[in-house]
Amino acid sequence: MKRIEIEQEKLLKLPISDVDDPLIIQNAVPQEVNQVLGIMRDNYSKFEKFFDTSDQLKYLNYNSDNYYDSTLSLNRKVWWKKFRVKLVLGLLLSTVLTLLLVPIIIKLRKLEP
Repeated sequence: MKRIEIEQEKLLKLPISDVDDPLIIQNAVPQEVNQVLGIMRDNYSKFEKFFDTSDQLKYLNYNSDNYYDSTLSLNRKVWWKKFRVKLVLGLLLSTVLTLLLVPIIIKLRKLEP
C-alpha cells in the first residue's frame, strides 16, 4: 500500500503529459490548478505593490514639483523685500547726507570772498 502511495506521489510530481493513468491525472490536475492559483495570487499581490509604489512616486514627484515652485516664488519674494529695504535705506541715507551737507556747503560758500 505504501509503495503505491509513494509511486503515486512520484507520478504527481511529473508533468501531466508524461502520465498515462487517468486516475492519477484526475488527482494531479486540482493540485496543479491550486499551485497555479497560488502563483497567480502572489504575482497579483506583487503587481498591486508595484502600482502602489508607482502611485506614491507620482505623488512624491508632484509634491516635489510644487515644493520647487513654491521655493522659487518664496525666493523671489525674499529678494524683493531685501531689495526694497536696501533701496529705502539708501534713499534715507542720501536724504540725511543731503540735509547735513547742503547747509555746511552753503555756509562755506558764504565765508569765501
